[in-house]
Amino acid sequence: MLNADFHVHTKLSEHGFLHKLGLLDGLNTPDEMARAAFRKGLDVIAITDHNVLFDYKEAKRLSKKYDILILPGVEFSLKGKEAISIGIHKLPKVSTLEELRDITKEQDGLLVAPHPYDPLNRGFREFNKFDAIEVLNGFGGFGYNKLIKKADELKKAKTCGSDSHCTDQIGLVHFIIDAEKNEDDIIRAVKKRKTIPLGNKIPKLIQGKYYFKKYLLLECIRNKSSISLSPYKRYKISART
Repeated sequence: MLNADFHVHTKLSEHGFLHKLGLLDGLNTPDEMARAAFRKGLDVIAITDHNVLFDYKEAKRLSKKYDILILPGVEFSLKGKEAISIGIHKLPKVSTLEELRDITKEQDGLLVAPHPYDPLNRGFREFNKFDAIEVLNGFGGFGYNKLIKKADELKKAKTCGSDSHCTDQIGLVHFIIDAEKNEDDIIRAVKKRKTIPLGNKIPKLIQGKYYFKKYLLLECIRNKSSISLSPYKRYKISART
């Protein structure tokens, strides 16, 4: 049994208006998020930055360093809505959910519907096109009971994700996978619905601390120069080639 968090963001994330303004979305590096995941007892995480695929070689290096499994993933923005592809190793150019579904399948990856009932309407509800449904998101319940029922009706896997953007948040929402600790077995197990959702939404105090650090202490600006000089910048670029 593995403790997993399938929705993790880092400083590499390129989220909509923030990216256009030159601001950071996540506050911590992949290394810092991996270390925090290890300390919180997670066995596997998926780094799913917005519109940036985490480098596979760096995922392997950090997995070995912290004795957890890091799956490369990406949270795609598609016409105002979001979908998560996990376990892919090439960043595809897609404009529709159907294209993303087909390419994820070609790469033997996993397509997850994040926060389908997000009040900002950023989630897809075409559940038949996904392998799994994120029934619990760290930023809110977003119809948890309804999503559990829907996943069971459609025979879709149930996953959970903290949607963490800093080390304080990671792992506070997670789920269990009945699988061996390797990428192929985990993806197979999720597709076979061998998952158990756990956890609660992230406490308001921790959410407030994140927004305070990000927008009042201006960490989204303060760290911008350091990330541009980081080796992770190279990984982001290499993932797109």
